[in-house]
Amino acid sequence: NETPPGHNNRSLVVGGIFLFSRRV
Repeated sequence: NETPPGHNNRSLVVGGIFLFSRRV
């Protein structure tokens, strides 16, 4: 079950936005 190269990066970006939104 290999994940696409953009999936991990996309998940990381979404996580960063979520954390940034909570911090504000």
